[in-house]
Amino acid sequence: MSYRPDFYNPLQYNVAKQRWLIRRFPGLEDIQVNHSQLHQDMFVLCVLDGLRGGSYLDIGAHEPLFINNTALLEQQFGWRGLSVELSAPHVQRHHAMRRNPCLLADATTLDYRAALAEAGLGPVIDYLSLDTDPPEVTLRALDQLPHDDVRFRVITFEHDLSAGGEAVRRLSRERLHALGYELVVADVAWGHRVVEDWWVAPELTDPAVVAQMRCVDGAAHDHQTYICGGYRVPQRVAA
Repeated sequence: MSYRPDFYNPLQYNVAKQRWLIRRFPGLEDIQVNHSQLHQDMFVLCVLDGLRGGSYLDIGAHEPLFINNTALLEQQFGWRGLSVELSAPHVQRHHAMRRNPCLLADATTLDYRAALAEAGLGPVIDYLSLDTDPPEVTLRALDQLPHDDVRFRVITFEHDLSAGGEAVRRLSRERLHALGYELVVADVAWGHRVVEDWWVAPELTDPAVVAQMRCVDGAAHDHQTYICGGYRVPQRVAA
C-alpha cells in the first residue's frame, strides 16, 4: 500500500465552501472541485474575475490533474497554454489527459521565446506557475524566462521556505520586485509548512481586486484559511 504524507493530500475547494470564498467570480457556481494543491487555481480566478479564454505557462507541471495548477483553467474556463515538465511519464499522461501541450524539457535551459512563439502565447500571459524541485531550480527557471518579451498577469512561485528555501525566497522576491511585480500573498502555507509567494503585475490587474486579495503581513498564511475564509470541514461525530 502506497503512502503519501498529508502535504500530498489536497484540501480541495468544493461547492460547500462557496459562501466562504475570499472573492466570488463569474463561473464559480459551475466549479464542483478544483485541482491545485494550495488553491492556486482559485486564487488566479479570483484575481482575474473568472477569466475565460485566458493563457498560462505552467513550469514544473507534474501530473496532468492531481495537484495541478492549470487543469481547472483549461478544462472549465477554456484557457490555452503550455506546460513544461522534465518527467517523460508525466508528459505522456498530459498528452493523454489534457488538451493543451506539455513539453518534455529542462525548465532551466528551454528556449522560452521559441516555445511560447510556437504555442502562440505572449506578449501578455495571464498566469505563470513556477513549481519545480528543488527550489533553486525554480529560481533558475524564473531567470531563464524572456522577461523583456513577455509579461505575466499573475504568478505563483514555490520557494519552499520550510524545506530550506530561505535564500530562494529572498532572491525570487528581489528579482520579481525588480521586474515590477507586486507581492500579493506572502508565504502561502500548508498548515505550518511555508511553500509559496503569489504575485501580480499591477498594471495588468484590477487594483481594487488586488487590494481585496492582499495578505502581506509577515506571517504565514494557510492556503485554505486564506482562500476560504477559515472554512473548516465539519468533524464526524462518532455514534
